[in-house]
Amino acid sequence: MNTPSPSPPAGRGYSQPPLGPASFHFHFHSEPNIRLKPPTVELLQLRVEIVPQTPGPQERPGTNASVLPGVLQKWGGYCRGVFEDLAALAPKELADLIATSTLEPKDLTYAAEILGSVRNPTLVVPTLLPLLGSPSSVVREGAVYGLAQHLTHDVTARLRNVSERDASPGVRTAARDVLEENT
Repeated sequence: MNTPSPSPPAGRGYSQPPLGPASFHFHFHSEPNIRLKPPTVELLQLRVEIVPQTPGPQERPGTNASVLPGVLQKWGGYCRGVFEDLAALAPKELADLIATSTLEPKDLTYAAEILGSVRNPTLVVPTLLPLLGSPSSVVREGAVYGLAQHLTHDVTARLRNVSERDASPGVRTAARDVLEENT
């Protein structure tokens, strides 16, 4: 026998319990004197958490868990969003991912560019300089753009060399543009 679900008491809110890590909390309101108006829904809180699932190297003070599994789960695979989240949440983990050379060139170029937005030259420069020697011109170009915000004397000298000698005209142009914009 099917019985209808009880409706919330008139004039009182009905609260639905949270559903998980990314949950919504709803309040349904009904007014006792208006019969034709449907219940209204208010979105009170949206909480999204990236929950570390496997231990990894220490990234942030007080934690020792990798955020990469949670970020990958959120985005469904490597993409700009993954690299942007890692740059914001765990830049060392992004640098380690770049240094391991496990990414495809199309992903590595985005990761290099985005790592450049991290304001930590002692992390960024040693990670991105080796990419200037990558066999992939796309990766070299991503490294050029990533290094654009970290123009130390050594980086400037390397970019000058790239602007004159790189095999790819696109990489040479990118290096020239970065040097011209910042000198």
